[in-house]
Amino acid sequence: MTTDRIPLAYSVHYAVRGLPEVPNLYGAGVIAPCEITLTYRAVPDSQLGRLHAYVAGRLWIDGAEVPSLSGGLYGQHYDDGLGGWPEWLAEEARLHDPERVAVEPRLAGGE
Repeated sequence: MTTDRIPLAYSVHYAVRGLPEVPNLYGAGVIAPCEITLTYRAVPDSQLGRLHAYVAGRLWIDGAEVPSLSGGLYGQHYDDGLGGWPEWLAEEARLHDPERVAVEPRLAGGE
C-alpha cells in the first residue's frame, strides 16, 4: 500500500517577551504580546493568503491590565499582507518563513 503525505502548512508557536505592544483591533487598549503563532500555508488560501499570525497577550487599557474572564490571554489575528502588520511582527514572519532564501553576504571586490 502506498501512503501519500501532502503537507498543508507549517506552523511555529513560541513565547515572547519584550516585544512592542500592538493596538487592540477589537476595542480599546493595547495587547502586550506573550505568545505568537505563525502559520505558513503550502498553497495560499483564496481569502486569507499564505501567511497567518496570531498574537496573544495581556490587554492593557489606560495603563491598567484588564483581567481575562477565562484566565487566558487576549489575542488577535493577522492575515496575509505584511504591509498592514506591525513592522516587528512582519520581521518575525520573515525570520521563520520556511521559504525564505538565505543569502550569503558578499565581500567587497567579489571575493
